[in-house]
Parts: sequence; C-alpha cells; structure tokens
Amino acid sequence: YDLGLDAQFTRQTLASVAPSAFVAEDDPLAQKPQITLKELATRDLILFEEGLSMRHMFGLFARQGLRPAVAHRVASLEVMRSFAAHGEGVGISYSAPLSDHSYDGKRLIRIAISDPAARENIVAVYRADMAEVLPLPQIIAALHPNASNRCAPHPQ
Repeated sequence: YDLGLDAQFTRQTLASVAPSAFVAEDDPLAQKPQITLKELATRDLILFEEGLSMRHMFGLFARQGLRPAVAHRVASLEVMRSFAAHGEGVGISYSAPLSDHSYDGKRLIRIAISDPAARENIVAVYRADMAEVLPLPQIIAALHPNASNRCAPHPQ
C-alpha cells in the first residue's frame, strides 16, 4: 500500500482497493450491501495492532471528525475475522480472503466500505537509482500486465 513511504521512492500504481467491514452473519449490518465510515464509527471495531495500519485507520475516521471505539487490537487477519464472526466487533481490512468463513468455521459477512477517501493504492515501489540495475519493466509486468510500459526501461 502507498503508506509511510517518503519522496525518494518512485511509485507505480497497480490497483486501487477499498477496505471492507467484516461482521457476524447475525449482525444488523450484515444485510447492508455497503457501509460508510460514519456508520462504522458507532460500533466497536477490531483493528490490526501494527502501528502503520492502526494510524491509517484512525486517520480515515479523523478526517471526517470521527473517533471510533476499538474493542480489540489483533495481530492477524484471521484473528480479526474470527473475532468478527463471533460478534466481538466489526473488523476492517483492505485484505479480503475469498472464504466467507473464519478458520473455526463460523460464517462472516464482508461489507464494502463506500467512502471514496478510504480507497488505497497498491503500488510497486522502487528507488529511481535502482531502475538501471533492476529489470523493472519485467517486474512490473509480472505484478500488473497493463503496467509494463510505465516505468524506466531496463538497459539490455
């Protein structure tokens, strides 16, 4: 994600993704096709303990003048999904595994967060001075086939 990197890095956007909220199947939010950060700010949240992730999530809410309550801080996506599936709060993540069940078999519902400002770019990042020694076009093409001609050419 394009978070926490200074200006010395060149960024190649590969995709833009929206975060999702994860709730238990019997949660009232489970019937909604999408949700806003404002709606989520009234609920207990389950967030990742990692500092950059936590700061980013708090920043999303703060830009709208919101202060959400954090019920749990977790170290992994699957712990977050398990807590959410058991009704311990609403998990938020940019990662969205295909399974609609937590590891312990409990069903959970994924709801798109609709705020455009919450979208984040997934980027390939490199230092400009490395363009001469790395096969950047091939690396970028492997990550995102439509992006192969968007970075400095690798000398042959």
